[in-house]
Amino acid sequence: MLMSLTGIGRYTYELAKGFRKSPLLEKVKFQFLLGWVDDPQTLIDKYHSGDKAHAGAPASPFKQWAHAQARSAFWAVSPTIKGIITAPYKDYIYHSPSFVLPHFAGKCVSTVHDMSAFRVPQYHPEFRVRYQEKIFPHLVKKGNLFITDSEFSKRELLDFFPACENRVVSVALGADPVFQKRDKEALASVLAAYGLQAGAYTLSVGTIEPRKNVERLIDAYASLPIELRLHCPLVLVGGQGWNSANIHHKIGLYSAQGWLKYLHFVPDSDLPLIYSGAKVFACISHYEGFGLPVLEAMASGVPVICSNAASLPEVGGEAVLYVDPEQTEEVRDALAQLIVDDVKCAHLATLGLARAQLFSWERAAEQTIEAYTHIAGR
Repeated sequence: MLMSLTGIGRYTYELAKGFRKSPLLEKVKFQFLLGWVDDPQTLIDKYHSGDKAHAGAPASPFKQWAHAQARSAFWAVSPTIKGIITAPYKDYIYHSPSFVLPHFAGKCVSTVHDMSAFRVPQYHPEFRVRYQEKIFPHLVKKGNLFITDSEFSKRELLDFFPACENRVVSVALGADPVFQKRDKEALASVLAAYGLQAGAYTLSVGTIEPRKNVERLIDAYASLPIELRLHCPLVLVGGQGWNSANIHHKIGLYSAQGWLKYLHFVPDSDLPLIYSGAKVFACISHYEGFGLPVLEAMASGVPVICSNAASLPEVGGEAVLYVDPEQTEEVRDALAQLIVDDVKCAHLATLGLARAQLFSWERAAEQTIEAYTHIAGR
């Protein structure tokens, strides 16, 4: 059973699907780790065959250290090895869906999803910050084109690396059509398996880590009247992230009180229904390069509470209720308002559905291919 992809994995998979369908590309090859795969489904199968032990308690400090060392070792050797593997294809354009480029002889494109390691380094482990500080100068020198998920991220990249001027294009992400508004009857059996009822929970989707501001969301929820919390519990979906022990402690404490449910990762087939069944969706992240869960919630016909920070207003437009992610009371008041105000919820849901129509993965693939033309003839 497939588990839900995280941001870069979803981005890679959706672009790969779009590229396979496009008549504008003569030939496409997909690379995974240090080898080749034939199609996007193989990519996703291989993605899930790796270290995806999402469920359970947070990893021990030793395991976290060991994983960090393994990642660092792989990142250190992969550009050279990938350069050897891709040598016969120097007439192609190499597109990396993240900030790592191989020693490729041809033209290179890199997607820079966000600059959070530079802008808010306190929300990342030190090894990740140091690695990005080390690799980005090479990336800027090597890359022929950079694609960002938003105009916000484009400005951030140019703020830190102005040498990228005239080499950056922003291409907004999309929401899969499976994220859609659904009747309660269609949701009942899947939601029952998770102990949920349609229209009777607040949902948040994202990695459990400080940057996502999950702890503040939990604290805001804890300050609501207990009757409201029990009537409309907080549901969290997402894998365990860096520096999350204190967050998981609160998750355990409040789960025992009956008003918080942590589902970890859920199957791809279930996630759209869990979105659609929510009364409210909340994303109060400190920093996002795009904010895909906000778009998926709007496409599902669910009213959204969202941070007024980073790229999120670019995604939500006028269709969401914004809060200051630093103000617990403001988050609490927004939650309380939407949980009880059906008229406000219906209004935001309608605006969100219309807003979501402006984004699609098909459009993202088309605009990405169009961006390639900026360097194809050079």
